[in-house]
Amino acid sequence: MKSWFILFVGLFSSWHYLDLSSDSRFYNRFLPMVFFLFLLFSVIKIALKIGSDGSASGGGSDGGFGGGGDCGGGD
Repeated sequence: MKSWFILFVGLFSSWHYLDLSSDSRFYNRFLPMVFFLFLLFSVIKIALKIGSDGSASGGGSDGGFGGGGDCGGGD
C-alpha cells in the first residue's frame, strides 16, 4: 500500500510542477523524465498485479512430451 502511495504522490507532484515551456532545465527536461518513470513503474506494477491474479487459471497440456511407449533401446 505504501508503494502505491509513493507512486501516486510522485506522479501527481511531477505532473503538477511539469512545465515544458519553462526556461529551467529542471522543469523542462528533468520532471518530464521523472513523470515518465513514475508512469512506467505504475503500469508495470498494475501489469504484475493483474498477471499474478490471472496466472492461477492454468490447465491444458504438458507440452506434448512424455506419454507411454518404449523410449529406450536395448535388446
